[in-house]
Amino acid sequence: MNFTYRDLLKELPGLEELKQLAGMGGIDLKGLVNTRSQAFKKLRPPLPDLDEAGVAELIQQEPRIMVRPILVVGQKLAIGFKEEEYQRLWPGQNRP
Repeated sequence: MNFTYRDLLKELPGLEELKQLAGMGGIDLKGLVNTRSQAFKKLRPPLPDLDEAGVAELIQQEPRIMVRPILVVGQKLAIGFKEEEYQRLWPGQNRP
């Protein structure tokens, strides 16, 4: 299996990339935020009140609030540790 690893904590995605990722997953930008993460709980940002630019800025200021890992296969997206999503995106692949 070939893949490209990217450390999102070091290579921060911008607004346009975040919009593209969210679009692939059929979610809005707020769906990329892990509201159960320690970083989110510590910051307690007003997520419901933020627009797309505000969410992108929040992620750029504290990238640990993003749901991770993010897996992109073609134009499809899976976020978080969801093995069934990985199987859907890569049918026939065995677990490492």
